[in-house]
Amino acid sequence: MVLLAEAVNAAAAAEGLRAGARVVLRWDASPEEIVAALHAAAAGLVALPADLAAELLGRPRLRTSTGAPPLTPREREVLAMMAEGLGNKSIARRLGISDIS
Repeated sequence: MVLLAEAVNAAAAAEGLRAGARVVLRWDASPEEIVAALHAAAAGLVALPADLAAELLGRPRLRTSTGAPPLTPREREVLAMMAEGLGNKSIARRLGISDIS
């Protein structure tokens, strides 16, 4: 199940996850974000906006001047592979690292 909501906060996201949602995104998510989230959900993962995940996990929010959480080049590389639908083992092979799962 995919939940697109106008106002997404930790409480609403937690409720959606408890109800069975695998993807919780803001209604104005970009097409790229939606596609990546759907690929993640198809791989059995849960997809949330980074700031919301940090809030749910009780971690401080990291933000750039644009309001988006900063990603390192390596994180963007991994995210792109996730958006292709690759799993952990395939991503690890492409990066030349071990998969500990």
